[in-house]
Amino acid sequence: MSPNSDDMARLNDIRAAYAKEVEKAERDLQRVRARLEAARMKVCVADEMIAKLQNLPTTPAASGAAFTGFGKYAGKSIREAVLDVITTHAGIDGMSAQEVREILINEGLSNVKNLGIAIHVVGKRLAEKNLIRVLQTDEGKRFARPLVREASPVAA
Repeated sequence: MSPNSDDMARLNDIRAAYAKEVEKAERDLQRVRARLEAARMKVCVADEMIAKLQNLPTTPAASGAAFTGFGKYAGKSIREAVLDVITTHAGIDGMSAQEVREILINEGLSNVKNLGIAIHVVGKRLAEKNLIRVLQTDEGKRFARPLVREASPVAA
């Protein structure tokens, strides 16, 4: 069966219309992804502002450390405590090991030898498991929440 020139032209027109729909859908998808990312960024900024308000003042000397054995992290493992601090308090630019340390001390973590080193080791292990991210900045290493991944589309 040889293709009729009218049929071929009609099919080419239909294909061109579908291609335009695909291009428009791709542009729409890019715009929606940009809006989604902007909304996520706003949530992160709001979380960061809330965390800063909850932790004022942030230095143990100024705020007074919790009594040993009392507080949110009393009795928790260093891994659980560090992961919770980072996922709860890290802003868009992450937080330093010193900032993590101050929160842990203020919230009652105790009996950890070489806490600063322990935070770095635990942070590295958490990053290897993709539970947090490690950011390298001019000021040094910072720990941040993992990036939120979009759900993969389900094939129809």
